[in-house]
Amino acid sequence: MDDLVKQIEARHSRAKAERSTADGVFQRIRDLCYPSGDPFMGRETPGTSTRHLVYDNTAEQAADQLAAALIGSLVNPALDWFGLRAQDAELNDRDDVKRYLSVVQGRIRMVTDSPDSRFLLEVHEYLLDFVHYGTGVMFIGDPAGRLPQFDSRPLSECTLLEGPDGQVDTVFREWQWTAAQAYAKWPEKCGPKVVAAAKDPNRQEDKFTFLHAVMPREAAPDATAPLVKRLPFASYHVNLTERLMIRESGYHENPFIASRFSKRTGEVYGRGPGHKALPDVGTLQELSKDIMDAVELGLFPPLVVDDDGVLGEIRQHSRGLNFARGDAMRRGDPIRRMEIAGVPQLGETYLQDMRERVTRAYYNHLLQIDQDPRMTATQVLELSERTMQALSSVYGRLQTEFLGPMIARIYGILTRKPGVLPPPPPILQGRPLKAEFISPAVRQQRLAEVRAISQSMDVLAPLIQTKPEVLDNLDHNAAFRYVFEHMGSPIGLLTSPDELKRIRQARQEEAQRQAGMGDLQETLKSVGAVAPALQAVVNGAANGQGGGRAAA
Repeated sequence: MDDLVKQIEARHSRAKAERSTADGVFQRIRDLCYPSGDPFMGRETPGTSTRHLVYDNTAEQAADQLAAALIGSLVNPALDWFGLRAQDAELNDRDDVKRYLSVVQGRIRMVTDSPDSRFLLEVHEYLLDFVHYGTGVMFIGDPAGRLPQFDSRPLSECTLLEGPDGQVDTVFREWQWTAAQAYAKWPEKCGPKVVAAAKDPNRQEDKFTFLHAVMPREAAPDATAPLVKRLPFASYHVNLTERLMIRESGYHENPFIASRFSKRTGEVYGRGPGHKALPDVGTLQELSKDIMDAVELGLFPPLVVDDDGVLGEIRQHSRGLNFARGDAMRRGDPIRRMEIAGVPQLGETYLQDMRERVTRAYYNHLLQIDQDPRMTATQVLELSERTMQALSSVYGRLQTEFLGPMIARIYGILTRKPGVLPPPPPILQGRPLKAEFISPAVRQQRLAEVRAISQSMDVLAPLIQTKPEVLDNLDHNAAFRYVFEHMGSPIGLLTSPDELKRIRQARQEEAQRQAGMGDLQETLKSVGAVAPALQAVVNGAANGQGGGRAAA
């Protein structure tokens, strides 16, 4: 085993030791709230029932609803949920920049909307971990000749480390493959024991443990090394069973993206609704079990049996016959039900209270606002705004730690695939781009600002009617563009300032030309009006001269 493998193993072991305190909580959440998830402690045989502690699935349903709501709010394929801008705001009004950004945005949307990338399928699994455990991990691969591939990895497989900026920059993923799977992935390089097992028909299903470690390169790479070993993020595939390096390479961007629901200072892993709901979910499971026992006790209560009064085994099934001694029958019923006192209404009330507390922990009370038919549109809008405000921190974290790095990773992959993206305009060469996400909270804020503009104009309307010159205080072009964009209309439909200036100049020249034509027509009309009188004078003068000569 070489020194590099030792270093990677040692760092991985330290990271696992630091997470060990959280594993117990994660396992508890998995057992009670998310039984379909992967275990954090120990290994389970595939197909083993994982629901033996679950008597009520309120937490599962609540998490599914929250994850679906986040998908619909943040990455809804029916909506434009992000836009691209140049970091330099002045460049965004240029036609060539707008065209390029529009094409890039369309290509990225093509990736996220395509079934081949598996984004919409994997993002749901990602968000379930994110909601239950407070931490989700996604891998974005770059297979040759295909679209970027999304692969949500269970948190139980992954160990995380943060960089100096507080963002996750190092991920260790540990998993098991059969010898056949490993050999298909890395023929002849996966380790002697794996190769031997893969080539033995009786041992192809033997399991081996592997590790994929991705981290920033700490030392300056050797300039003569292959490109994959000089990229910003180092990648190592290790056979942990045989403790040997399988493959060393690198990535332009970190392919692992990890985001946290909320996080305490000093902790790497997040805390999600599963943490908050866990005490109530535990109580709910115990109470559900107790109520089930009470129902069963009511249906099949204990029996009071006369001592030595019943012959043979007591039969409690339908139409069963029980034989009793005659003297026991004469003393009364030899077999009778034991009366059990209970308060089922109290248990059901408490059960409903626990369910409501669990759904509130998963924000379902915000996702299912009871709207009174008598509510006005303004009241409904206010309720919606409060919902978005309550979830704004969640949207913010997902945009910063998940969607932003995801867009950067997709853009990086597409730029390296020949012919997928057009070359950027020369003025954008070497300049960074940024993604702007249009979350429900942002939409609500934008609509509020547009309403404020409309209300201001309504208030000022009387003054505008009496003093139209006050409109000189308003930048009409800026107001139009602001309202157009903040109402959610595609900004690509707006003309650039240069084009707008050209259109207006052409309109002004046409107006001047039309005005000149009008002046000419008026002149011609005037000439036409006086022409008969002038002609008469001329004719009269001519006639007078002619008559005088005749008389003479």
